[in-house]
Amino acid sequence: MTPSEGLRLDLRGAILCSALALAVLFPSLALAQIHNPIPGPAVCASLTIQYEKAIETKHYTTAQQIGTELVKVGCYKPKPPPIRVKACSAGIKNIATFLQTCPPADPAYPTILHDFSLSFDGTAFSNQQRTQDVQTVCNNIVNPNSSPAPTLKQQAEYTVMQILRTMYYMDNQGLTGCAYPWTGGTSLYAWEKSMLAGVDIRDDSAYSDCCEVNGSNYIIAIMEPAADQYPIQYTWEGIANRMALFVHEARHSPKNLPPPNTLFAFLHSMCCPAQGDSVTAACDNTYDEQDLAPYGTQYWLFRAWLNGTVNVGYACMDAADVQATSQLFQGAANAYISNFCTDPPPSVAMPATPGGPCPP
Repeated sequence: MTPSEGLRLDLRGAILCSALALAVLFPSLALAQIHNPIPGPAVCASLTIQYEKAIETKHYTTAQQIGTELVKVGCYKPKPPPIRVKACSAGIKNIATFLQTCPPADPAYPTILHDFSLSFDGTAFSNQQRTQDVQTVCNNIVNPNSSPAPTLKQQAEYTVMQILRTMYYMDNQGLTGCAYPWTGGTSLYAWEKSMLAGVDIRDDSAYSDCCEVNGSNYIIAIMEPAADQYPIQYTWEGIANRMALFVHEARHSPKNLPPPNTLFAFLHSMCCPAQGDSVTAACDNTYDEQDLAPYGTQYWLFRAWLNGTVNVGYACMDAADVQATSQLFQGAANAYISNFCTDPPPSVAMPATPGGPCPP
């Protein structure tokens, strides 16, 4: 697994290479405004207007470029969320047995259907269709020879529902927040719900990203996984990996920011070791637990699952599965260290009790 796989916003190159395109699309945006090192109120206002115009006309790549410049020249600085630490109640006692439950059989399933939309290439699934598709996958898990065999689209639907269901129960049924530095004391599920209105599965993209805009709502787009990713995606390792991606993308939502909530949050830069020769921005500037950027949330989650700060009972699994899961989480956390330009997080060691104690 690479730290950048499926996780990056495509900024389509540096802003300098896009100046001409910006001028064509938005003639009133002067180059002097883009490069003004000490912007005044008029410059910031003009850039903001151009940003909002790009959003309205669905030029999202251009909007991200202008947003990068807004932050770069000092027109806008994100406001750190308040940190209110609460006791974390273990909502899942054994993640392996928890994931054996078919989502429609869960009492929380109707709530999750209500809280998050699900679509494919922009076309929304009805709740009835979503339930039928998820049930098809459940039947195939129980009986691999069942007919019809689930499609990749149906498998992706199932995985999304298991991710949201796990997120819901992870903090004591979605009501009590663990000490996530970026949620302001709420549960991870409640925070995700406040940031995003849904998930769009796409078979026409090589990346997952945030955000598609639907009025005042924001939706993350996830690439349809390849066939050879199953059935590992049904296990805790696969669900955890994709959940961390969901959190990463939700951290880009404009709703992380104060009103009017139009600027995508925590845009990536291109200054870290993980960038390599890629033309897609793959970096966060710093690791700061007072205001974690997207890659920082992924590092934090894998470390928290490994050391038991967020305990889902994976220590209750078979010893070989515990070892494999722990090695994956340690490797995943440490892989993200190279995604920071300065002040990267420390290396994560294997704890004495991986996953924390097995809950009673």
